[in-house]
Amino acid sequence: MKPSVCSIIAAAFAVTCCPVAEAQTRSRADVEFGGWVMVGQPGFVMGATGWVNDHSGVVVRGFVVPGFTITGGDFRGFETLYHYRRFVGDFEINLGAGLMYLTGQEAPSTMPRGRWSGWIPRTDVLVGRRLLGRLGVKAGLGTRTFIDDEDYIATFTIVILLGKQ
Repeated sequence: MKPSVCSIIAAAFAVTCCPVAEAQTRSRADVEFGGWVMVGQPGFVMGATGWVNDHSGVVVRGFVVPGFTITGGDFRGFETLYHYRRFVGDFEINLGAGLMYLTGQEAPSTMPRGRWSGWIPRTDVLVGRRLLGRLGVKAGLGTRTFIDDEDYIATFTIVILLGKQ
């Protein structure tokens, strides 16, 4: 039986709300760059998280999926999410919810003016770990939800940690 995204997020939220030892120093901002797989297509992602306090932050990321096979054209946009973070030992767990703005271009052979765009709800669960001083990694799974469809997004980023909380 395949678990639903809601059950995964609920389980992650329950784990993050438990009292834990907090071994890592918190950063004030994270700069991220890396890749993701959306609807089976690899793409690039880059962005930043500004942490307002120990647990709350705002994420802004830009992304591009070149040569998206479903439309035959490019697929790009940005997203803004609220992230809640907790530390479990040496790991950081982020839960996020927000909006993704997508824009795409159909292949010229299918539609001469096939440009489209729209806002879509977005969630993600990321697990991160500091590797060296100010360098870390984050990886996780997220969703983008259409009216009657839900797609998964796998993310892997290199993170540069800035400042101390």
